[in-house]
Amino acid sequence: MIAARVLAAAAMMTGALVGAMAVLNGHPRLPLLLALALLAIVTTAAIVLARADAPWARPIVRK
Repeated sequence: MIAARVLAAAAMMTGALVGAMAVLNGHPRLPLLLALALLAIVTTAAIVLARADAPWARPIVRK
């Protein structure tokens, strides 16, 4: 549980650092392009996983 929190904090810190470096040293539109690419990847993964025929994705039928 603690490792997951540390990993989440490290991911946020890395994202903030990459975003700050992109704003300061790159083209002004670069952070928006990176955010758009990340959003497209996450959306695509969510759509693919939602269509999966895995047992956890099936509705619960109670009789």
